[in-house]
Amino acid sequence: MKTRELTQLSLLVAIAVIASRLNIDNPMLGSSSRFGFSFVVFLSGLWFGPWKGGLIGLVSNLLAFVLFDSATGPFHIGFSLNAFLAGFIPGLYFSWIKKQKITDNFSKHSVLLMGLVSMGVLVYAWKAAYSPGIKAIIMFLVIFMNLAMVFAIHKKTPVEEAEIISFDKVLFISFVYKFINSVLLAPLWLTQLFGRSYAFYFPIRLSKFPVETLLVAFVVYGVNRKMGKRIFNE
Repeated sequence: MKTRELTQLSLLVAIAVIASRLNIDNPMLGSSSRFGFSFVVFLSGLWFGPWKGGLIGLVSNLLAFVLFDSATGPFHIGFSLNAFLAGFIPGLYFSWIKKQKITDNFSKHSVLLMGLVSMGVLVYAWKAAYSPGIKAIIMFLVIFMNLAMVFAIHKKTPVEEAEIISFDKVLFISFVYKFINSVLLAPLWLTQLFGRSYAFYFPIRLSKFPVETLLVAFVVYGVNRKMGKRIFNE
């Protein structure tokens, strides 16, 4: 590893630790949101690949806990896994994109995936022991997710169709990793920490998911367009 790259990785760890403080935090209700941490670790994976991106997420998560969070809440290795995946999943995806030189538009993939996820969420909600009111809220959130996805696709910054790191690809993988981390895994870790049911945390995490996904996608795409070539030497 070159000295310059080591310096860049260390700087990203420091930025991620600081960014982790920019959050709305109520862990017991599952409403903790670390948007700043998410996009910094995402960029780490995009620029330096899956393993280094995942390592930045893991190290910064552990440092943030030791420096700031140890006095405010219990540690759970699951959230460290989430931090690792926040860099690893985007890094793996874009390593494949760059290696294969794929320039296809991924908007259709995002819409298809959103449809499949929406059906899965609705089936889970209807089978779970939710009240009619909660089921109606979940249905509203699913509709909102789909509308937000369509809005983002149509409002994306105009770029050449042949761009490898294009907004449609950033949005697609943001959707994938945020759904895995925030909606599927986080309720499981919160259940183990605080003893409430998975069904309790699921709609809370789902409600944050569309906004977090869009924010991460827009910020990552914008920052990469401004700084990616300088840092990653594309």
